[in-house]
Amino acid sequence: MFAYQSVLFLHLATLVMLVGGSVVARVGISQLRGAQRVEQVTAWMHSFGALKLVFGVGSLLLLLTGAYLVGGTFSWTSGWIAISALTLVAIHVNGSSASVASFKPIGMALRGRTEGPVPAEAHGPLRAPRLWSAIHVNLGMVLAVMWVMVTKPAGAFAALFVLAGTAAGWTVARLTSSRAAVADSPATLEATAALEPMTGAGPDAAAQPSAIPEREPARTP
Repeated sequence: MFAYQSVLFLHLATLVMLVGGSVVARVGISQLRGAQRVEQVTAWMHSFGALKLVFGVGSLLLLLTGAYLVGGTFSWTSGWIAISALTLVAIHVNGSSASVASFKPIGMALRGRTEGPVPAEAHGPLRAPRLWSAIHVNLGMVLAVMWVMVTKPAGAFAALFVLAGTAAGWTVARLTSSRAAVADSPATLEATAALEPMTGAGPDAAAQPSAIPEREPARTP
């Protein structure tokens, strides 16, 4: 009984790790889309290399612990178990293919550059919607699998939950992609930086003297 509980804890902890990794990846992709310096892109690309390892090990660990739990209590013929396993494979394939399709053009655009402004030819690959959509779809599928594991519905209903999570992730990606691309575009960031001195929002605003002269107090006769 202790072994089963330990494996169950490891199984759930791996799920939480995958969700946390997806959230970190979402933040990282947002930062890449708004990166202005090659150094920023390089730092986040290294972080994605570590996340790739986390997702690979996490997916394998999730399948292994799941197989142990199924062998002791459930059957592989249960619909929700088959749907959950297939969804985990789909998550891995979707994330891996999106990473290759997105990071390879970025690396080619920055080839030979270690610092300085991001070149114009890299703006397109950095803001490509493929990776943005994949991370939201994967997060939706992971949350759907967590729900299926808790409720253990029949196969058809389990598939519907996964499809609903996939559709929700894709919809969020579509709604936020254009907004994030505009907010993180170089023109928007440059315009914001240009407005800071005029609005007093810059870091040196407190040290700048006021352009409005102070009125002298009225003298009484």
